[in-house]
Amino acid sequence: MRTIRGTKIGWSNLRRKHDSKPKKIRKNKKKKRPQMRCYAKRDARLEFLGHKTYQAYLASEDWNTIRKEKLDLCSTCICGKKANQVHHIRYDTPVLLGLLPDFLISLCAKCHLLIEFNGSEKLELAFANNKLWEHAAQCKKGILWRERMLQKKVFNSDGFANRICRRLRLMHGVDRTKSGEWIKIEPSSPARKKKKKQKQKKQRQILPMVRLPLHKIA
Repeated sequence: MRTIRGTKIGWSNLRRKHDSKPKKIRKNKKKKRPQMRCYAKRDARLEFLGHKTYQAYLASEDWNTIRKEKLDLCSTCICGKKANQVHHIRYDTPVLLGLLPDFLISLCAKCHLLIEFNGSEKLELAFANNKLWEHAAQCKKGILWRERMLQKKVFNSDGFANRICRRLRLMHGVDRTKSGEWIKIEPSSPARKKKKKQKQKKQRQILPMVRLPLHKIA
């Protein structure tokens, strides 16, 4: 193995060369805050539905009809005041189309602002929903709403909104066709599913084998 040993003159020249180089001043550039994942997904879904931005969706006739229907169903906020805004618990396509009204909640402007923002900072949807869950525990109407949401499996016991899987969609009476269209169907209940399974089991039951004597077989 060949070894390289530095001499005193060599090391001094190297130091002089390093010191003569102009030092780069690093500027503290402010990093751009990346768009929150849930809102980015929402924007992509809205673009697929034909709305360029979320603001365009809120200004559309589709949203105005969904909002009006929700406010007609429930005109009071969880705090007891008159509701004038609607909050999305999830940003899935059937919710944006207004097919799952249980994933929308009527709120007053004050409660909506309190839930979605932490001072001037906008919260991610999961944390906003968790804040809504905690805020609802402070009033009578909110407690009743929480019980209803647990029964309908919109929220879990930890206070976070459940993911809209096919099983949950069918429970709420919404399904997707092979062509990709979202349609309303008859909601499926766990009791009906049990009855169906029992019927299927009865049909599958095989009769027990009976051994016949040899002279009868002949």
